[in-house]
Amino acid sequence: MAQLSVPGTGPVYLDACVFIYSVEGLEPYRTMLEPMWDQAGIGDFDLVTSELTIAEVLVKPIKDKDQSLVGIYNELFESADIKLIPTTRQVWEEAATLRALTNLRTPDAVHATTALQERCTAMITNDRAFRRVEGLNVIVLQEALGTPW
Repeated sequence: MAQLSVPGTGPVYLDACVFIYSVEGLEPYRTMLEPMWDQAGIGDFDLVTSELTIAEVLVKPIKDKDQSLVGIYNELFESADIKLIPTTRQVWEEAATLRALTNLRTPDAVHATTALQERCTAMITNDRAFRRVEGLNVIVLQEALGTPW
């Protein structure tokens, strides 16, 4: 199994897919992400995400009427393990600028803006489009696996 190399200091931003892979047990990513959760749990770094992530991860469980999974997500977002960053007007305005400069989709621009504002040392995702954002250290899970797209 490929190792995920996460900076040992500073906050780490998690894209919505990281929560889905971990909570819903989607392999090989769940196993790959496990050490990151352990490191954060012992205080090596903080895990950060936008409140937008809540809307993204709950769609399928709500659609499937899976209240158990909705509850698991809600419990995680209410825990001290995750720092949820509000989507303020400033975030939306900066996301619009970032979107205009990079052609990211609106949700991705919100995630990238939030990661930059929080001075995250890395952003974990499975979307290479984030590489268009200057100053954002992007860790793409598929690439960490060493398997082709």
